[in-house]
Amino acid sequence: MNTLPAADSAPRRLVRERIGHARPPIPLASFAERVRFTALVPFNFILRLACVRFETFLALFERLTPASIDWAGRWRARAAFYRAARRVPAYRHFLRSSGYRGGSPPETDKENYIKRYRTERRCDGGRIPERDVTIDESSGSTGSPYNWVRTGRERHQSHIFISYFARYCYGAGPDRYRRGTGLSVRGIRVARAGRGRGHGRGPA
Repeated sequence: MNTLPAADSAPRRLVRERIGHARPPIPLASFAERVRFTALVPFNFILRLACVRFETFLALFERLTPASIDWAGRWRARAAFYRAARRVPAYRHFLRSSGYRGGSPPETDKENYIKRYRTERRCDGGRIPERDVTIDESSGSTGSPYNWVRTGRERHQSHIFISYFARYCYGAGPDRYRRGTGLSVRGIRVARAGRGRGHGRGPA
């Protein structure tokens, strides 16, 4: 399933880096795509401000339509694709070796990407950051475990969105109501405990 918008023109123009010898070609965004990326600038700014607090984050997304969220998500992903093609050596080489000439990019997996390129080549700039970095390791449930390099900024953003999701689903504390249920977590526990003691039943 393709998650990125289709190309606006094909074949897409390609440019070669001129530092040293010829490097893998870098895909360039079309004019129409650059216009869309420009339209994302105010959205990204507002999103950054809204994410400072859960209340503002929720207020923003309650006012956005599903279509607008889908549009922004797809074009933010497209912008991330071009950024990775420019700045991540492994991904740039992967696109060239895959014969990419525009449209939706080829899918990566463990066999054609993770096992093929060293960890540092899969990092921004082709090297592991010297500071503020965490190297996570997968469980290895499908075979050999793999390392995943994450900066402090990425970990912070992940923490923020996970905490917002948990708060949205379950509330900020034991007395907060679950959205759409009208029942609090503590209220359910008290009712069950009371029913067990009052009616001679075991704990629920």
